[in-house]
Amino acid sequence: MSLNSLKKYSTFLNHIRSEAELSNNFDFLCIGHEDKIYKEGIAGLGFKDYDAIFWSLAHIGVIADRFHADNGNFFLTLDKGKFYELCSGIDNAIKDFDKPKVNAVEEDDFSIIKKLNFDNEKSILVINDCEIEISKQRNNSMAHDVLRCLFDISAEPQIFYSELVYKILGIDEVGYKARDEELWRKIYRACEDVQNKVLKGTNYKIDDFLDYNTGVRGSVQIKEKYRLR
Repeated sequence: MSLNSLKKYSTFLNHIRSEAELSNNFDFLCIGHEDKIYKEGIAGLGFKDYDAIFWSLAHIGVIADRFHADNGNFFLTLDKGKFYELCSGIDNAIKDFDKPKVNAVEEDDFSIIKKLNFDNEKSILVINDCEIEISKQRNNSMAHDVLRCLFDISAEPQIFYSELVYKILGIDEVGYKARDEELWRKIYRACEDVQNKVLKGTNYKIDDFLDYNTGVRGSVQIKEKYRLR
C-alpha cells in the first residue's frame, strides 16, 4: 500500500477510534448522518475514499455485518480486537515506510502491468501474478458482470452505467431513466465490490483499479495505468 493510502486509512481509523472511545461504545456506533457522509465523506476524506476504506474493513471483519441507517444516522459495529490490531499495523507501516529494506525480497508494486485478464468461466481477475476471485462458480455476481463487460474485446475502455444496465439486465434507456437511482446505484455497488476485491487480492497495493463515479450519467473504466500497453 502506498504511503498516501496508509495515511488515508489512518485518518479513517483515528476518526472512528475517537468516536468509539469518546462514547465508550464499539457496538452500533453512530458515525454521522448518512446523507452528509454520502455528500462529504468523513474526517476530510471524500466519499469515494471513505467508501473504499469502509468496504475493505467490512470485507476483513473489522467492521462487523451489523451496520444500518436509522432516522438518517449511520451506525456500525466494530470488532474491537481486529480494529485495534489494524490501527497498530497501519501506524507501524507508516513509521516503517521510509526505512531501508535489508535483504527484502522485492514484491510486485504493480507499477508495471505485465498481465491483465478476466477469466469469465472461472470468474478470476488476473493482475500480474495475482489471481483474484470475483464470484463463486455458478453464482455470478453483478461485479462479475461489470468486469465481463469491461473485458469484452469490442468494448470501449469507458462504459456508461446505462450501457451496463442494458448489457447485464436487458433494461433499455427508457427503463433506465425511469428507475435511474435504483439502477445506477446497483452498478456503482458492483464497482465498489470489484474495487475492494482487488484491494484485498493485491495485499492492499491497488486501491484505485477502477475509475468510476456516481449518478445516472455515471461511467466506469479500468484506470489507464493498470491497462496493458
